Amino acid sequence: MSEQADFNTESDLLPLDWHHLHEVSGDDPEFETELLQMFVADAQEHIDAVKEAIKNQDFDKLGREAHHLKGSSANVGATPMQLVAQKLELQIHQQKLEGSAEYISQLEEFLNSIQDYLNSH
Repeated sequence: MSEQADFNTESDLLPLDWHHLHEVSGDDPEFETELLQMFVADAQEHIDAVKEAIKNQDFDKLGREAHHLKGSSANVGATPMQLVAQKLELQIHQQKLEGSAEYISQLEEFLNSIQDYLNSH
């Protein structure tokens, strides 16, 4: 019991929809860790692709990458990240890049917080 309790107490420090992640994982902490590790690796690749697409002003690619980040964030319960990716996606659909650097910074910051959480476990 204490191992599960410790996991839940520590997980409260990371702003994820833990209820959703527990449902997805079948309440398996090891599987949750694996899902989050895969998410971090995948999301970092897509954030890098967003940066490249911004440099090239490739709005089609930007839209696809932001949409992917929004969906993958939702899948693991990374709601704050999902909302930022959604804002970025909406802005891109309007063919605007203003504020995109701030959105990317927020995405990276949240991704780093997940990585820090994983590194501490």
